[in-house]
Amino acid sequence: SFRGVGARRLAGVGGGPRPRQRRDARGRAPVSPLSPEFAFFLAALLPAYWLLPRRPALQNALLLAASLLFFWSWTPALLWVLVASAVADFFLAQGIDTTRAAGGDAAPARMRLLLGASVLLNVGELCWFKYEGFFAASLNPMLAGLGASALLPVLRLVVPVGLSFRAL
Repeated sequence: SFRGVGARRLAGVGGGPRPRQRRDARGRAPVSPLSPEFAFFLAALLPAYWLLPRRPALQNALLLAASLLFFWSWTPALLWVLVASAVADFFLAQGIDTTRAAGGDAAPARMRLLLGASVLLNVGELCWFKYEGFFAASLNPMLAGLGASALLPVLRLVVPVGLSFRAL
């Protein structure tokens, strides 16, 4: 069992300042999956989904719009990252499907190449946003010790919400 103030802080119980909730330019907090706003959002989305005609394209369009709206509420400046990643994966998947349908001797190799490109794109995106600062900060002392005159910039990147979930 944890004992002492330090242990309670490590366990996330009592003591210490609470982190400030992030706000947008108009002072609004993002919609959290644990908030009443999200419950209302979901209560409106689910009936709308089930009331749509049973056409996957329509239902998927509604879910895509709802996902983009939710993502935008957290990181509006990085919405382009989600859209670009989804568009790239869509076209790579289309290429895999087209190659599979066409068949031929080169089809398996081309399908593996397209799949590898998708994996590389998603894992690369994950590594860039989550670990760029770590690697730059770790390599700079080594480069300085070797006499390098230019050091790597340590960027303070905002990690898009759900990046690890989407990428993996």
